[in-house]
Amino acid sequence: MFVIFPVCVDTYTEVVSRFAPGGERETTADSVQECIDACNAKARDECTAFDFNAADNGCWLHSAANPNIQSTTLQITHYQRVECTREFSL
Repeated sequence: MFVIFPVCVDTYTEVVSRFAPGGERETTADSVQECIDACNAKARDECTAFDFNAADNGCWLHSAANPNIQSTTLQITHYQRVECTREFSL
């Protein structure tokens, strides 16, 4: 007999050429996937979004929803965390 545990995976909505001011630099992440991993390692209320700057591989985590998302000509993309709505079983 084996037990199957439900798995819930959050996703991210990508907003190109946008950023939210006030993020905290995550120095251990230098790719989008590492930024996702760093955000997922935190509780949902501790990481609600992140910005990734492709020019310098900068990852900036956000702990609160910021309605003041600004446009930019820099290579920055804003990623908004979307809580999973469906559970999958392994």
